[in-house]
Amino acid sequence: MEVGVSFAWDVGIREVVLECDSKIMSNALLGLCTSLIIISNILAGVYHQLQDFRVAQVSHVRRQGNKPAHILAKHAKDIIDSDNFITWIEENPSLIESAITHDVLNLSSS
Repeated sequence: MEVGVSFAWDVGIREVVLECDSKIMSNALLGLCTSLIIISNILAGVYHQLQDFRVAQVSHVRRQGNKPAHILAKHAKDIIDSDNFITWIEENPSLIESAITHDVLNLSSS
């Protein structure tokens, strides 16, 4: 999340919506609770970075409710060890196309 917020700012995005599958993290960023001591410094930094955005929303989404993010996180974990950095701007990575379609179809039917 920390790297994502920094990256969004660096590429000129000023309105963000952060979805997190950790209720503790999302509540801490919303100021609803204190974070675990082990991540408190990181979350404090993210919170302060978010203050610079025009709009910054944080919401909790259950892991099974955001399959594309879960797939990307697993992919990032695999490539992080290789010291590569990959971004997609204005396009969807092919590895999550079917998950995005599934999410959109489920949203429109509810």
